[in-house]
Amino acid sequence: MHQNLRRKATTHAAYEYPAYALQIEALPAHVRENFLSSFDEATLKSDTLFNDSILFFSPYYFAARAYHHFKSAPDKCAHLASVLTDTASFIAPM
Repeated sequence: MHQNLRRKATTHAAYEYPAYALQIEALPAHVRENFLSSFDEATLKSDTLFNDSILFFSPYYFAARAYHHFKSAPDKCAHLASVLTDTASFIAPM
């Protein structure tokens, strides 16, 4: 994805959101479910924007939320494309 950035990402969260979401998607189902079960599902549905503070203070929580958020997107390709163009409304700007 890094090679396809249209604009340089302004936050670490913008780089890590797709990385975490796709890494968790690639896990075997039982491993993924075991990881996700360690988080309260209600907090994974939070409307809080993804930001560097959450990423740095709780990277596992950030990863779980990124995966949950990505999976709930109606158009996953457009969702990732918005990160590449730095227009993702779900990532807090610096």
